[in-house]
Amino acid sequence: MTDLTPAPEPLQPIRADDRLRRLQFGIAGLVGVLLLVGLAGMISDRANPDDAAAAAAAGVKAGAPTAAPDDPLAELGVQPAAPEEATKAAPTNAVPVDVRDGAVPDLQPDPVLQRARDAAKK
Repeated sequence: MTDLTPAPEPLQPIRADDRLRRLQFGIAGLVGVLLLVGLAGMISDRANPDDAAAAAAAGVKAGAPTAAPDDPLAELGVQPAAPEEATKAAPTNAVPVDVRDGAVPDLQPDPVLQRARDAAKK
């Protein structure tokens, strides 16, 4: 059986003017990307206020240590400020548990439910 598909034409070498055109497109693309990155940098610099100017407007000396906020969530307005009495450590009413047998009471099954399960099985 003979193959009737024609043989592909041999690849033609790239001409000099095609090489020049590809080089021009590549260089233009790189210059365009560099311009966009530079423009974005300028816009972000102008959008963010200068830290020294903002500190001067707030009355804080540049390089001065700032105090850590006591309640940062309240300062941001995320949660209401708690009264000072509530921020102090409250005494816990925890009952000490003897765990010498290796069983933690919270992890044991409820005896009432256990009896109901046992009764349902019978």
